[in-house]
Amino acid sequence: MTASTFEQQKAKSDHKLLDDRYLILVIDGSDFNPPFNPNSENLFQRTDEKEYCQIHVNALYDILDKLYIDISIQPRQKMDERQAALEMLKKLNGTDQEFLVLMDRGYSSFNLIETCNRLDGCKNLIRTKIDKGGIKEIASLEDHEYHIDLFCRVTDSNYYFKTHKDMEKLHLVNSKHKVSLSKNAKDHR
Repeated sequence: MTASTFEQQKAKSDHKLLDDRYLILVIDGSDFNPPFNPNSENLFQRTDEKEYCQIHVNALYDILDKLYIDISIQPRQKMDERQAALEMLKKLNGTDQEFLVLMDRGYSSFNLIETCNRLDGCKNLIRTKIDKGGIKEIASLEDHEYHIDLFCRVTDSNYYFKTHKDMEKLHLVNSKHKVSLSKNAKDHR
């Protein structure tokens, strides 16, 4: 079967839907060790100084049809689960198919949540940590099931955060910049 034939057949298939409406998708990542190759870009060094090859695979999986929809393979040392999820989900935008995507704690970020909010037909459920790195409004909730909307403002401006943190629910998103940021600096991600 050629790749073209495979794609044509895949496009004809009817997906199983939840409530005749939603594709149920999950994104998760795993590490794999391919055979050792000293010249590989996937070379990784353990703490005991031994080298091995390792890749990180992010997969978008259709739970009801038991079918992989998309996959992203990254060198382990350069893995970025959130970026891989963003790229896979953006490919679903504009397909006229509503979907619910489930993601684990490694994917929780304001950027990913907002991207999901802006994608056509996307609903999402993302586990999050309630300790360091989590969303502080979740950490303050009691231990039982909730169905509530949480509202907060997100900024990457140290200046804005310092001048407004006492007046509004505000999160400072750390930039990847190593230098001190001015009030006009932006983290485009």
